[in-house]
Amino acid sequence: MAAEPRTGIKNADEIITLALAHDLTVTVTTQDRDTLTSHTVRIGMRVPAAYAGTELGRALQNQTVTMLWTMPKRKGARGRLEDATEFSAVTSRKVRTLAAITSAVRGMGRDAAQHARDTAPLPEDVVDAPHAVYVDGRQVAGIPAAHVRIVNGGTPEVIPTDKALREINNAMMAPGNKGVREMSAAGSRARIAYRDNRGTVELRPATPEEAAAGIVPESERHAPGDPVIVRPVVYDPATRTHHVLPEYEGTVGTWASPHYYVRANVADEYGYGVRPCRPSELRPATDTAEQERARARQTRAHAVRLEAQQLGTNQVIEEEARAVLESGGVHREVVPGSSGYRFRTNHLAVRLYALDAQGENWEERVTYYALRLERHNWHVTNKTDQHGPHLILLPPDDVTAVVSEGRRRARENAHAEALTENAGR
Repeated sequence: MAAEPRTGIKNADEIITLALAHDLTVTVTTQDRDTLTSHTVRIGMRVPAAYAGTELGRALQNQTVTMLWTMPKRKGARGRLEDATEFSAVTSRKVRTLAAITSAVRGMGRDAAQHARDTAPLPEDVVDAPHAVYVDGRQVAGIPAAHVRIVNGGTPEVIPTDKALREINNAMMAPGNKGVREMSAAGSRARIAYRDNRGTVELRPATPEEAAAGIVPESERHAPGDPVIVRPVVYDPATRTHHVLPEYEGTVGTWASPHYYVRANVADEYGYGVRPCRPSELRPATDTAEQERARARQTRAHAVRLEAQQLGTNQVIEEEARAVLESGGVHREVVPGSSGYRFRTNHLAVRLYALDAQGENWEERVTYYALRLERHNWHVTNKTDQHGPHLILLPPDDVTAVVSEGRRRARENAHAEALTENAGR
């Protein structure tokens, strides 16, 4: 990166820094003489590519401020402004003070910024550009042809890019930002949480596959009789929140902007008869085989995680129940030839049995265990299965610590299993 031009004279360098901050061009020509050093500073405007070769472009090119600064070589000397002239395409004028020079440089900066805005490409100019776009010799990424809009996590909708950018700009600036609870944006991506029934809207550039599918009007996305899956989203004005209800299958009836009227295949508490549905609440009921396999894998993975978490929680409950039983120093876990208790714990429940010295079920001792645990505020339920009479145990009402410890153990076990699996590869 080239070094910024400097003169070594404080006032001159401050003006140069101001010009560079306004993205103006600065050239410094230095001449070393016997008794002093002279610096000729020329500040000009950048000519936008759209104005190159035009009368306006030549006028902007001739609009400059030229200064002559000198620095004597004697000890303790200070730099001095000898001359300053502001040029235009048709005239010139002397500039006498530093304040006047500063004002002229700032005026050039404002004019340059205005010309840059006037010649900047609009979204519709580069919306279909598959390549990079060059603006004033600098490369910038082309704007994608389409965006995807997702409302409350519903069905993605492909919309024109200019419509997505207008929504982002409206949410950022007044008065539109008054209806926004929170917003995060980067480039042409945004997540907008509105305060009203619009809910949460996500905007992102469309992938090539999504853009190739084209933009389909809302009224043409479904035809009467099409099978669909409905993901109902209900707005609660009291709390200003949206609630996602269980999905159900239905059949499209008619379109009445902005809703499709969908009849539920099986009427239940969430879908009696015909219900108006927004397009974002509907998706085709015919999924591909790969989508079904992916959903099945996701369901199995969730079930495995949930089972591991429940098992970890029940193991913690067993340890706490064991501590209560052994606190008196009398009760011990059963061993061959002696009586005691035995736990059978899985992800479904914690079961407590009592066995005598011969290994037979001891129902009276089960009753005694129930009384002892109830004195410590445990919840016990008497049950009988193929292993004999037993107790189903639940800890006292505050189970936050138990559940947290169960989750921690489940995470540690999953991490250990992953390390073992990777080590075996």
